[in-house]
Amino acid sequence: TVKDKIFVSSGNEVRGYTKKGKQFLGFDTNLTEEIKSMHISGSDLLVCGDYVYNHYHDCQDSNYYLAADKINDVISLPAEKRSPF
Repeated sequence: TVKDKIFVSSGNEVRGYTKKGKQFLGFDTNLTEEIKSMHISGSDLLVCGDYVYNHYHDCQDSNYYLAADKINDVISLPAEKRSPF
């Protein structure tokens, strides 16, 4: 699970390590900016530079947003699935 792993970023690369220190993930995001903040939830990776937000699902680019103003941080909140009735 994600809770027993460590994730770090350097430049535009994200690396994941197990509790024992073995690297299991080395992922180059191809961002033109340095990663300033990130959040991992399951197989979703959210990363932010100064002006770019990217969402990766299973290490595949899923969504992005180019902001006109500087991005300070990223947060991810769980969503409840509701029935239509």
